[in-house]
Amino acid sequence: MDQETVNMSATKLSLNANIELQLPTGKSIPLNVQEILWNSEVPNCLIYGKISPEKWLSIWENRAFHLKPEVVLQDLVEFDEDGLITLELALDKTILQSLLTNTDPMETFLYGLGGTTDESEVLLKADSWQAHSVMQSIAVPNDPDATLQIGFQTTWAEDDL
Repeated sequence: MDQETVNMSATKLSLNANIELQLPTGKSIPLNVQEILWNSEVPNCLIYGKISPEKWLSIWENRAFHLKPEVVLQDLVEFDEDGLITLELALDKTILQSLLTNTDPMETFLYGLGGTTDESEVLLKADSWQAHSVMQSIAVPNDPDATLQIGFQTTWAEDDL
């Protein structure tokens, strides 16, 4: 796991960790977490994780991460069958505030994502997260070195700008 301080109060962690986020239906969504942006001064926690295209339909149908048509800023796209989809997810502010009362909130958060603590039950619920963006990189026809991003942002991403 690589860690760097982005500014005085923000930390960026690069990792490759698999977690299982629970849907209200009891199903789970496997997410490969690639990056965490943590800011305790301006309370904010974003994770960037990848899912397989097959999982997207389940996420949308179950309204996971509070996704619904009225919060999507662009037209919904059909994702390509090939290529992982990147989810940018923000932790619910109330949950984040409760974590910040711990002596080492980031450590508490990371162990919670690992599924081994009392906080895990809340942190591993899909409802504890809001999707800020859902994107997929696809190859450009006739140019193997180029890629395009398809997907959308939500109103929450706009609110946090």
